[in-house]
Amino acid sequence: GSLDGASGDDVSPASPAHAEFLRGFESFLDDFATALEQCCTHDKGGWLGGGPSKKAHTKPDRVAMQRAYDHLYDVYRETLVPARKPQHAILRGMQAIAEAHLLLHGTPAPAMYSTPVSESDAKRLAQVHAQMTAKEDGTVARALRPLAKTFDLELMPSVAGLAVGLVDDLERRVEELRDTGDLEDRAREAEEALEAAREAHSEELAALRATLADQERAVADVAEALQAARLEAAEAEAAKEAHARDAAADADRLRAEA
Repeated sequence: GSLDGASGDDVSPASPAHAEFLRGFESFLDDFATALEQCCTHDKGGWLGGGPSKKAHTKPDRVAMQRAYDHLYDVYRETLVPARKPQHAILRGMQAIAEAHLLLHGTPAPAMYSTPVSESDAKRLAQVHAQMTAKEDGTVARALRPLAKTFDLELMPSVAGLAVGLVDDLERRVEELRDTGDLEDRAREAEEALEAAREAHSEELAALRATLADQERAVADVAEALQAARLEAAEAEAAKEAHARDAAADADRLRAEA
Protein backbone atom coordinates (compact mmCIF):
# COMPACT_ATOMS: atom_id res chain seq x y z
CA GLY A 1 0.00 0.00 0.00
CA SER A 2 1.01 3.61 -0.44
CA LEU A 3 2.24 5.65 2.49
CA ASP A 4 0.49 8.77 1.20
CA GLY A 5 -1.80 10.01 3.95
CA ALA A 6 -1.08 6.95 6.05
CA SER A 7 -0.78 8.98 9.19
CA GLY A 8 -3.74 11.21 8.36
CA ASP A 9 -4.09 14.94 8.97
CA ASP A 10 -6.04 14.30 12.17
CA VAL A 11 -3.32 12.17 13.72
CA SER A 12 -0.60 13.77 15.83
CA PRO A 13 2.54 11.88 16.90
CA ALA A 14 2.91 11.19 20.60
CA SER A 15 6.10 13.28 20.77
CA PRO A 16 8.70 14.94 18.52
CA ALA A 17 10.83 11.79 18.90
CA HIS A 18 7.85 9.70 17.77
CA ALA A 19 7.42 11.91 14.70
CA GLU A 20 11.11 11.49 13.86
CA PHE A 21 10.88 7.71 14.23
CA LEU A 22 7.82 7.61 11.98
CA ARG A 23 9.65 9.57 9.31
CA GLY A 24 12.55 7.12 9.47
CA PHE A 25 10.19 4.16 9.22
CA GLU A 26 8.39 5.76 6.27
CA SER A 27 11.69 6.27 4.48
CA PHE A 28 12.64 2.65 5.09
CA LEU A 29 9.27 1.46 3.73
CA ASP A 30 9.72 3.65 0.65
CA ASP A 31 13.09 1.98 -0.02
CA PHE A 32 11.52 -1.43 0.59
CA ALA A 33 8.68 -0.65 -1.84
CA THR A 34 11.15 0.44 -4.52
CA ALA A 35 13.18 -2.76 -4.12
CA LEU A 36 9.99 -4.84 -4.13
CA GLU A 37 8.76 -3.28 -7.36
CA GLN A 38 12.12 -3.88 -9.03
CA CYS A 39 12.19 -7.51 -7.91
CA CYS A 40 8.60 -8.18 -9.01
CA THR A 41 9.07 -6.69 -12.47
CA HIS A 42 12.48 -8.13 -13.35
CA ASP A 43 13.64 -11.69 -13.75
CA LYS A 44 16.91 -13.29 -12.66
CA GLY A 45 19.75 -10.84 -12.79
CA GLY A 46 17.40 -7.87 -12.69
CA TRP A 47 19.60 -6.06 -10.19
CA LEU A 48 22.64 -6.68 -12.37
CA GLY A 49 21.16 -5.63 -15.67
CA GLY A 50 18.58 -8.40 -16.21
CA GLY A 51 15.48 -7.77 -18.25
CA PRO A 52 11.85 -7.08 -17.34
CA SER A 53 9.52 -9.98 -16.61
CA LYS A 54 5.74 -10.29 -16.31
CA LYS A 55 5.99 -13.46 -14.23
CA ALA A 56 8.69 -12.47 -11.75
CA HIS A 57 6.13 -11.49 -9.11
CA THR A 58 4.78 -15.06 -8.98
CA LYS A 59 8.07 -16.59 -7.83
CA PRO A 60 8.16 -17.76 -4.18
CA ASP A 61 10.88 -15.33 -3.06
CA ARG A 62 8.96 -12.37 -4.56
CA VAL A 63 5.71 -13.53 -2.94
CA ALA A 64 7.52 -13.75 0.39
CA MET A 65 9.00 -10.28 -0.11
CA GLN A 66 5.53 -8.89 -0.78
CA ARG A 67 4.32 -10.52 2.46
CA ALA A 68 7.21 -8.98 4.37
CA TYR A 69 6.48 -5.52 3.00
CA ASP A 70 2.75 -5.86 3.67
CA HIS A 71 3.45 -6.91 7.25
CA LEU A 72 5.74 -3.97 7.94
CA TYR A 73 3.35 -1.55 6.28
CA ASP A 74 0.51 -2.83 8.48
CA VAL A 75 2.72 -2.47 11.56
CA TYR A 76 3.45 1.11 10.56
CA ARG A 77 -0.13 2.08 9.81
CA GLU A 78 -2.01 0.15 12.50
CA THR A 79 0.48 0.14 15.36
CA LEU A 80 3.11 2.87 15.09
CA VAL A 81 1.05 5.76 13.74
CA PRO A 82 -1.88 5.47 16.20
CA ALA A 83 0.36 5.60 19.30
CA ARG A 84 -0.93 8.49 21.41
CA LYS A 85 1.45 8.44 24.38
CA PRO A 86 5.26 8.43 24.43
CA GLN A 87 5.33 5.20 26.43
CA HIS A 88 3.09 3.53 23.83
CA ALA A 89 5.35 4.79 21.04
CA ILE A 90 8.38 3.20 22.72
CA LEU A 91 6.78 -0.21 23.22
CA ARG A 92 5.29 -0.29 19.73
CA GLY A 93 8.50 0.96 18.14
CA MET A 94 10.54 -1.76 19.84
CA GLN A 95 7.98 -4.35 18.77
CA ALA A 96 8.24 -3.12 15.16
CA ILE A 97 12.03 -3.37 15.32
CA ALA A 98 11.80 -6.92 16.66
CA GLU A 99 9.49 -8.05 13.84
CA ALA A 100 11.41 -6.23 11.10
CA HIS A 101 14.69 -7.80 12.26
CA LEU A 102 13.18 -11.28 12.00
CA LEU A 103 12.01 -10.54 8.46
CA LEU A 104 15.31 -9.03 7.32
CA HIS A 105 17.75 -11.31 9.18
CA GLY A 106 15.72 -14.31 10.32
CA THR A 107 17.05 -13.87 13.86
CA PRO A 108 15.91 -11.99 17.00
CA ALA A 109 16.89 -8.33 17.29
CA PRO A 110 19.24 -7.11 20.03
CA ALA A 111 17.32 -6.89 23.31
CA MET A 112 18.25 -3.24 23.83
CA TYR A 113 16.27 -2.26 20.72
CA SER A 114 13.35 -4.67 20.84
CA THR A 115 10.65 -6.40 22.84
CA PRO A 116 10.12 -10.18 22.88
CA VAL A 117 8.12 -11.72 20.04
CA SER A 118 5.90 -14.73 20.70
CA GLU A 119 7.33 -18.05 19.62
CA SER A 120 4.66 -18.57 16.97
CA ASP A 121 5.11 -15.08 15.47
CA ALA A 122 8.90 -15.39 15.52
CA LYS A 123 8.70 -18.71 13.70
CA ARG A 124 6.30 -17.30 11.10
CA LEU A 125 8.38 -14.18 10.40
CA ALA A 126 11.66 -16.13 10.25
CA GLN A 127 10.01 -18.48 7.77
CA VAL A 128 9.17 -15.53 5.50
CA HIS A 129 12.82 -14.50 5.69
CA ALA A 130 13.89 -18.03 4.75
CA GLN A 131 11.57 -17.96 1.73
CA MET A 132 12.99 -14.61 0.60
CA THR A 133 16.58 -15.81 0.88
CA ALA A 134 16.11 -19.41 -0.26
CA LYS A 135 18.49 -18.58 -3.10
CA GLU A 136 21.52 -17.05 -1.41
CA ASP A 137 22.45 -15.05 -4.50
CA GLY A 138 18.89 -14.66 -5.78
CA THR A 139 17.33 -11.38 -6.83
CA VAL A 140 15.40 -10.91 -3.59
CA ALA A 141 18.28 -11.99 -1.36
CA ARG A 142 20.53 -9.41 -2.99
CA ALA A 143 17.83 -6.74 -2.81
CA LEU A 144 17.43 -7.31 0.94
CA ARG A 145 21.08 -6.66 1.77
CA PRO A 146 21.06 -2.87 1.40
CA LEU A 147 17.67 -2.73 3.11
CA ALA A 148 19.02 -4.71 6.05
CA LYS A 149 22.08 -2.47 6.23
CA THR A 150 19.94 0.68 6.32
CA PHE A 151 17.75 -0.93 8.96
CA ASP A 152 20.72 -1.93 11.14
CA LEU A 153 22.61 1.36 10.91
CA GLU A 154 19.76 3.89 10.88
CA LEU A 155 16.28 2.67 11.75
CA MET A 156 17.02 0.21 14.55
CA PRO A 157 19.21 2.57 16.63
CA SER A 158 16.68 5.38 16.19
CA VAL A 159 14.20 3.57 18.44
CA ALA A 160 16.38 4.63 21.36
CA GLY A 161 15.36 8.19 20.57
CA LEU A 162 11.83 7.31 21.64
CA ALA A 163 13.05 6.71 25.19
CA VAL A 164 14.78 10.09 25.17
CA GLY A 165 11.55 11.53 23.84
CA LEU A 166 9.62 10.08 26.76
CA VAL A 167 11.97 11.67 29.29
CA ASP A 168 11.79 14.99 27.47
CA ASP A 169 7.99 14.78 27.38
CA LEU A 170 7.77 14.09 31.11
CA GLU A 171 10.11 16.96 31.90
CA ARG A 172 8.11 19.26 29.65
CA ARG A 173 4.86 18.29 31.36
CA VAL A 174 6.33 18.94 34.79
CA GLU A 175 7.55 22.35 33.66
CA GLU A 176 4.13 23.15 32.23
CA LEU A 177 2.48 22.22 35.49
CA ARG A 178 4.93 24.39 37.40
CA ASP A 179 4.52 27.32 35.03
CA THR A 180 0.74 27.25 35.10
CA GLY A 181 0.46 26.50 38.79
CA ASP A 182 -1.68 23.48 38.01
CA LEU A 183 0.44 21.31 40.28
CA GLU A 184 -0.12 23.58 43.27
CA ASP A 185 -3.78 24.01 42.41
CA ARG A 186 -4.30 20.27 42.21
CA ALA A 187 -2.49 19.74 45.50
CA ARG A 188 -4.60 22.42 47.15
CA GLU A 189 -7.79 20.95 45.67
CA ALA A 190 -6.79 17.54 46.96
CA GLU A 191 -6.14 18.95 50.45
CA GLU A 192 -9.48 20.77 50.41
CA ALA A 193 -11.28 17.62 49.32
CA LEU A 194 -9.54 15.67 52.09
CA GLU A 195 -10.49 18.28 54.68
CA ALA A 196 -14.09 18.30 53.44
CA ALA A 197 -14.17 14.54 53.73
CA ARG A 198 -12.83 14.76 57.26
CA GLU A 199 -15.47 17.35 58.20
CA ALA A 200 -18.23 15.28 56.65
CA HIS A 201 -16.98 12.24 58.50
CA SER A 202 -16.75 14.24 61.72
CA GLU A 203 -20.32 15.51 61.29
CA GLU A 204 -21.57 12.01 60.57
CA LEU A 205 -19.75 10.69 63.63
CA ALA A 206 -21.16 13.46 65.83
CA ALA A 207 -24.67 12.76 64.52
CA LEU A 208 -24.22 9.06 65.22
CA ARG A 209 -23.00 9.78 68.72
CA ALA A 210 -25.96 12.10 69.32
CA THR A 211 -28.34 9.41 68.07
CA LEU A 212 -26.75 6.84 70.36
CA ALA A 213 -26.98 9.28 73.28
CA ASP A 214 -30.68 9.84 72.53
CA GLN A 215 -31.24 6.12 72.37
CA GLU A 216 -29.41 5.62 75.68
CA ARG A 217 -31.52 8.32 77.31
CA ALA A 218 -34.68 6.77 75.96
CA VAL A 219 -33.67 3.37 77.30
CA ALA A 220 -32.86 4.95 80.68
CA ASP A 221 -36.27 6.66 80.74
CA VAL A 222 -38.01 3.39 79.98
CA ALA A 223 -35.99 1.61 82.68
CA GLU A 224 -36.81 4.37 85.16
CA ALA A 225 -40.51 4.16 84.31
CA LEU A 226 -40.47 0.41 84.74
CA GLN A 227 -38.74 0.74 88.10
CA ALA A 228 -41.31 3.31 89.22
CA ALA A 229 -44.11 1.00 88.09
CA ARG A 230 -42.57 -1.88 90.03
CA LEU A 231 -42.33 0.29 93.17
CA GLU A 232 -45.93 1.42 92.81
CA ALA A 233 -47.05 -2.18 92.36
CA ALA A 234 -45.05 -3.27 95.41
CA GLU A 235 -46.48 -0.45 97.51
CA ALA A 236 -50.02 -1.31 96.37
CA GLU A 237 -49.44 -4.96 97.23
CA ALA A 238 -48.08 -4.01 100.66
CA ALA A 239 -51.05 -1.72 101.31
CA LYS A 240 -53.41 -4.49 100.27
CA GLU A 241 -51.75 -6.95 102.62
CA ALA A 242 -51.82 -4.42 105.47
CA HIS A 243 -55.49 -3.76 104.87
CA ALA A 244 -56.19 -7.48 104.90
CA ARG A 245 -54.30 -7.85 108.18
CA ASP A 246 -56.20 -4.93 109.75
CA ALA A 247 -59.52 -6.41 108.63
CA ALA A 248 -58.62 -9.79 110.09
CA ALA A 249 -57.60 -8.16 113.39
CA ASP A 250 -60.90 -6.24 113.57
CA ALA A 251 -62.83 -9.43 112.93
CA ASP A 252 -60.93 -11.23 115.70
CA ARG A 253 -61.61 -8.40 118.14
CA LEU A 254 -65.30 -8.33 117.39
CA ARG A 255 -65.60 -12.07 117.95
CA ALA A 256 -63.76 -11.76 121.26
CA GLU A 257 -66.06 -8.98 122.52
CA ALA A 258 -69.09 -10.99 121.59
